[in-house]
Amino acid sequence: MRQRIFMVIVIGFILILPLAAQNDYIIIVNNSIQDETLNQANIKNIFLGKKSRWTDGTKIVPVNLKQGKIHESFIKEMVQKSTNAYMNYWRKMIFTGKGVMPISFENEAEVVRYISRTKGAIGYVSSSAQLEESEQVKVVSLTD
Repeated sequence: MRQRIFMVIVIGFILILPLAAQNDYIIIVNNSIQDETLNQANIKNIFLGKKSRWTDGTKIVPVNLKQGKIHESFIKEMVQKSTNAYMNYWRKMIFTGKGVMPISFENEAEVVRYISRTKGAIGYVSSSAQLEESEQVKVVSLTD
């Protein structure tokens, strides 16, 4: 009986772990952006270069982290590609002249600083990132 209870608990943790790992990042935009919410499809299209304007007509400027756990999670969950597939996608877009890869930064502070100073910018940082009130960014909510 104890083994069954233990197995149920273990299986429960295994099923819950992927949910707990999701959204270890937040999506931030420059304060000039009027949109308060975005869905996963919009985010995917933005980071694949398929959506280039906000609802008010402002040019979208996507911003990536260059590498790391947060970058990998975001690309996997929001863009639905592996980091290698994402890089290959952008190599092909650049080679064929169909797009320009989003700008990338080494760390979250650089991402926040750039988004803060760039009208239309969107990016992501860890959910534990400390955003200062003086920074001109806001967190966008995800909708279904």
